[in-house]
Amino acid sequence: DLRSTQMKLEVAFIAAFLILCGLAIIFGSKLAAVITNPLKSLVDATEKLKEGDFTIKLAEKPGKDETAILTRAFNKMTETLSSQRDALTRANNLIDERVRFIEKVLSEISAGVIALNSSKYITLINNSALTLLSNSKRIGKKTSIYKIFHEVKNLIEKALSNPETIVAD
Repeated sequence: DLRSTQMKLEVAFIAAFLILCGLAIIFGSKLAAVITNPLKSLVDATEKLKEGDFTIKLAEKPGKDETAILTRAFNKMTETLSSQRDALTRANNLIDERVRFIEKVLSEISAGVIALNSSKYITLINNSALTLLSNSKRIGKKTSIYKIFHEVKNLIEKALSNPETIVAD
């Protein structure tokens, strides 16, 4: 009888152990899902952001845990990126509009006009300047000014470094 009671107790302990292990596995799976699902959503949103979708917004949950803080920070970041991108697009459109206007004005001017960037490459040149230069077929935007006026390179350097002294020379 003692042996049978001992056997029943062992079976009961094993059953209780297996039930507790099963519950621990279920609880662990649920806890892992609670932790990983917001991170998976964040990864998916990041992929959409990488593809250029700046309208993506994650559902924010109240709280001070790491995933809630990270979600709020992500939403703020996408909002900032979206507004900065819009501002850059507007500025770029304005620049393009101004360049087209300047090119139109330059095309009407009879004097030769050449605009340079800080690297001394042509950014704008009007038709009058092309006509005045004999080798106009080799000249265009992104041509070095020194390719056209290599004989006066020193004078150009001096004029660019100190424009007031060029009048004296």
